Amino acid sequence: GLQATILDLPGTLGIARESLAVSQYRDRIRLRRGNYHRCDLGREEYDLILTSHITHHEGVSFNQELMRRCRAALKKYGRLVVHDFMTDQSRTAPLFSAIFSAHMLVTSREGRTYSAGDYETWLRRAGFKKMERKPIGSGSTNPTEIIIATKC
Repeated sequence: GLQATILDLPGTLGIARESLAVSQYRDRIRLRRGNYHRCDLGREEYDLILTSHITHHEGVSFNQELMRRCRAALKKYGRLVVHDFMTDQSRTAPLFSAIFSAHMLVTSREGRTYSAGDYETWLRRAGFKKMERKPIGSGSTNPTEIIIATKC
């Protein structure tokens, strides 16, 4: 019974539309045109929101505001899953995340990789209380993490 809404720019949605055309799940997935910088995410609409590889493009103040907007869009006990490259508190490990941070500093306006502690601070400020971290691909050369925050 799972249903999903994919929010993205028109070009990306065009690719998604092509993929969904042959999928048995196409009737369960809604494509929503929008830019996460500006669009209204809604109020208490979703059980789960996934942000994947978004935050490393953005600065601290935008990411804090995004966490707040996501929390507002979640139903009670809804979850926000933040997926990205993350560093430790020293910001020097894992190596790929540290190098990728330098790349983002050079190629974006304000982006870089952030530590799990940064995310936890932003999530607390947004009003999330319960958080859980999980590694993704910890044995790979470019591991990522997820932080699951629950709206209580």
